[in-house]
Amino acid sequence: MRRLDTFMLLDAWDRGHTLPADAWALWLLGAALAQTQAGVPAEDVRFWPVGVRDRELLRLRAAQFGARLEGLAGCPLCGASAEFELTADALLAAPSTPGIAQLEIDGLRVECRPVNTDDLLAIDATADVDSVANALFDRCVVVTGHDGATLSASSVPPAVRVAVNEHLERADPQADVRLHIQCPACAHEWQAGFDIVSYLWKEVADWARRTLGDVHELASAYGWSEAEILALSPSRRQYYLGMLTT
Repeated sequence: MRRLDTFMLLDAWDRGHTLPADAWALWLLGAALAQTQAGVPAEDVRFWPVGVRDRELLRLRAAQFGARLEGLAGCPLCGASAEFELTADALLAAPSTPGIAQLEIDGLRVECRPVNTDDLLAIDATADVDSVANALFDRCVVVTGHDGATLSASSVPPAVRVAVNEHLERADPQADVRLHIQCPACAHEWQAGFDIVSYLWKEVADWARRTLGDVHELASAYGWSEAEILALSPSRRQYYLGMLTT
C-alpha cells in the first residue's frame, strides 16, 4: 500500500468534515487503491466485508504514519486513562470469508453474508442499538421458516440469531477488533473495541492541523503560497521553520 501525498491527504481532511465516517473511509481507501491496484474500482470497496476494508485501512495507516499505534482508553470502572501501544500487525485478525453462506439452524434455512460498508451507509446509525442490529440483520441474513416464509429479524428465534451472529463473527473477525487493556490506577482489565476508521481520522486531522500551522508560519515569514510550501518536502519545511527561530 502506497502512502497518500500531502495534497491528497489534505483533501481527505477536507472531505472528512462533510462525509459520514464510513463514506470517508471509502473515499480514503479508494484513493489509496487507485494508486496501487489497477483494475480495482473504488466503488467495489463499498461491497467488501467490513473486516476486509478495515484490514486495508490498517495497511494504509502503517504506510502513512508508521506501524506503531498508541492511544488512550478510559477505564470503565474508575475513569482513569490507560495507555495502549502496539503494532498494526498485532491488530490483524484471521482473513475474512466473503460471500453468502448457506446454513441450517434448528430446522431453519439461513443464507447470510458479512456486513459491508454499503449496509452501514444504508441504515440509520443514530437509531438505538437494537434497531441498528435488526436493520443490519435484515440486510445481510435471510431466514426461511418451516412454512417457506421469510422471517424478519424481530421474529427469528433468539438462539438462531445468536448462532448466525457467531458464524458471521468467525467469517469476518477483522470487523470486531478488541484490545485487552489494564487500568494503571485500579488494575481493572477489560476488552475495548478498536475502530480503525475513527482512529485514522483523528490522526489525519492532527496531521492536517500541524501541516497547515507550518504553512501559516512560512507564508507569513516568506510570502510563499500554500501550494509552494506544500510542494516542499517535510524535511525542507522543517529546516525553514527552524531558521525562523534562530
